[in-house]
Amino acid sequence: MAGVGSRITPLDQAVRLSPDVVSDSIHMDQDLSVFFGLLKGENNLPAGAVLFDTASNSLKVTAAPVGAPPTDPDLRLDVEGTGEVTFFTAATQKAVLTNGGNFGVGITTPGSSITTNASIGLGTLGVTSGTTTLTDAHFFLRCDATAGMVNLRLPSLAVASTRGRLYCATKSDASANVVNLIATPGQTINGAASQVLTVQYQTIMIIGGASLVDWSII
Repeated sequence: MAGVGSRITPLDQAVRLSPDVVSDSIHMDQDLSVFFGLLKGENNLPAGAVLFDTASNSLKVTAAPVGAPPTDPDLRLDVEGTGEVTFFTAATQKAVLTNGGNFGVGITTPGSSITTNASIGLGTLGVTSGTTTLTDAHFFLRCDATAGMVNLRLPSLAVASTRGRLYCATKSDASANVVNLIATPGQTINGAASQVLTVQYQTIMIIGGASLVDWSII
């Protein structure tokens, strides 16, 4: 790659400015081990290179070829001191991550771990019959048991990611068929193996507890 550079000894590192047909980049490297630049594609860069891909308008950290570490590199965004990370679109701040770790959307000074001054969209699913095993893709379930009983099986609290997870379910129909929320064997919902919705518009919201065995009704 043609460019203008300076060589620093004995570290044998160079700083180059190298515009060419596929990139306009500034990189500091020792055998291209560290890289930052603007490129149209990755162009066989070394693993761990940080680039802004102008073809997709995305910030990337390049991965190594299969079998060569690091195959799945991480990108760390670090603001030193008491600074914060702000996110802008159309020259207007839309979100902020404070130095204390609070994240805010539509607000400049979030006072909690997550704060929003706007609406929140949550996952919804219509269930008509049979059994549905709940995952991290679910939140609100509108259950129509007209055609038969509906079973909602909860994930295991032995999995760390389920602790603190919320689920909400409602029975939308007037039939005699019920909606069952069923805990993993050996676990409970407010001390019971299951909870039943029996009448139209009966609703329940639960949260995975820290006890590792019991979901709590909110």
